Amino acid sequence: MEVTSLNFADELPVIKKAIEAASYIAIDCEFTGLHTRRTTHCFDTPREHYAKLRETAVGFQVLQVGISTFEYDKESKKYISHSFSFYIRPWVALRGLPERIFHYQASSVQFLSSHKFDFNKAFIEGVTYLKPKETEKVLSAINERQESQLQELQRPPCNGPPPEIPKEHQEFIDTILKSVSDFLDSHDDSTEVLHLPDCDAYLRKLIYQTLLSKYAGILHLETQVTQGSDARHVAARRYSLTHREGELVEKRKADLESLDNAKGFSLVLEQISRSGKLVVGHNMLLDLIRLLDQFVDDLPKDLEEFKAMSKACFPALIDTKVLSCASLNMPVFKSTALGPLLSQLKETPGRVPAVESPQGYGYDGSNLKFHDAGHDAFATGLCLLGLMHCLRPEKMTNNPELNAASPVLRLYLNKVYFMCDDMQSINLNGIDVVPSRSNVFHVTFPEEWKLSDLKALFMPYGEVVITWISTTEAAVKVRDTNKARTVMTAITKARKGGGIPLYRIQSYAKYMDANARAAASAQHLPLVGNTASDSATSEPPAKRPRSEEDRSSTGSSTSSSSCTSLSISSASLASPANNGAVQLRKVEVRDTKMFEENDDWT
Repeated sequence: MEVTSLNFADELPVIKKAIEAASYIAIDCEFTGLHTRRTTHCFDTPREHYAKLRETAVGFQVLQVGISTFEYDKESKKYISHSFSFYIRPWVALRGLPERIFHYQASSVQFLSSHKFDFNKAFIEGVTYLKPKETEKVLSAINERQESQLQELQRPPCNGPPPEIPKEHQEFIDTILKSVSDFLDSHDDSTEVLHLPDCDAYLRKLIYQTLLSKYAGILHLETQVTQGSDARHVAARRYSLTHREGELVEKRKADLESLDNAKGFSLVLEQISRSGKLVVGHNMLLDLIRLLDQFVDDLPKDLEEFKAMSKACFPALIDTKVLSCASLNMPVFKSTALGPLLSQLKETPGRVPAVESPQGYGYDGSNLKFHDAGHDAFATGLCLLGLMHCLRPEKMTNNPELNAASPVLRLYLNKVYFMCDDMQSINLNGIDVVPSRSNVFHVTFPEEWKLSDLKALFMPYGEVVITWISTTEAAVKVRDTNKARTVMTAITKARKGGGIPLYRIQSYAKYMDANARAAASAQHLPLVGNTASDSATSEPPAKRPRSEEDRSSTGSSTSSSSCTSLSISSASLASPANNGAVQLRKVEVRDTKMFEENDDWT
């Protein structure tokens, strides 16, 4: 069911009822962008990863939220699903709120457009929203405005001096004065209104100054939008204290009603939070960050504070991406991206049970819409059922209802997927233990280097994982920890024996320590942590400016998170003549740097 401002009020009771009846609720979001220049990589710590994702959340906007409720019907022994796609409108017309400003990422817009996303529907008919603090701000402004207006009513009227009217506007003002005079002569009822001609803000100012200088305490004036247009005019009415007080009361009621209407999608999120129901997502950390930042409150800088914020809003979360990577009883999936994952789960009959949906609230084979948030939420909910049938088939047979209290989910509760080489998830329930990375090294090298150059440097040490940090930096993990112990000594020895000093290598711990010191210095904070071990250092020569010819032949490529796993046979290791080390030749300018990416970025 598509939900916009046109049908939100009608659908809200259905939505609330579905949430209250749900065993679990699946969610998904579509954004205006995903990444900033501060890229993530697979050796980020959870704190670093969160800090980078938090940075992106500030700039981009959620344009669509999908919610799919799954209710287990004990009589029919089937799940019943209600799916909703909420188009989200960033702009809300309430006094006192600043204009919302956000970014678009060209590739994300292109991606959404290719999947027929309706941007016009989001911006013209989308459902509005307010954070709680925005609601408080508007409510405070409403109360202050009414208090000020009530105090103004108690003050005795005072005619001010008439304004100076420019000659070119004198005739217009004279016409206004004549109309008002005739109106007052013929109308004693304060409910009768005189609508003056449409005019711009400057002429309205002259009207106010002129009429209040002559009719203070007799006339009440207000600016109104002319029906059927965007033009504005001044409306005049005979002044009545009783009538005016009643008007202010009614105006406050109307303002409060507008405020309630402006909450829009925030009401849905509040309902989910209050319900305490199990919330399910797929690779959901970014969805979670964006939802909390846009609809709940500004994100805290500290990861542990974010965890507390997340649990306060959604006490029970399951990430199906984490489940799909679980080794216990789980088949090997060709891809853990949402679409391929669901397709592979459905290949085994009975693994994904049939789910019923009322007319207009579901998806079937005839209306599949991947990258529509409502459909993807529904697909995520189906994946949970399929994955749990793989993980605990006997449990799902005896007690197929999944909810926040299900024992079969306890091991995976509140763990969100974290694409890292040696960590699978971030634990929202507690502290994350970062494994030892004594076998990981930070390498700085010339921009012309390619993957093959790094492979050559670490060839004697077997299988490695390489992740690009920038065009001149990479982190390299040596799988064999015994061989990793010799890296610093051997490479340093090779360089002293005649190797060309094109690169700098240090332990990853020292690199992280230097980053921590720089960050603490920039923020004038005390440093926490120990200094890492020394690095094997050969300072690279100063780079010469690259010519246009160089630029055209040595383009570089980086990724938001790029890891490459290399397996090198023992036959390809350095010969004894090289004392077990690699001698690097001086690198020439060559073709574009290429590297392998993970086949699954979703």
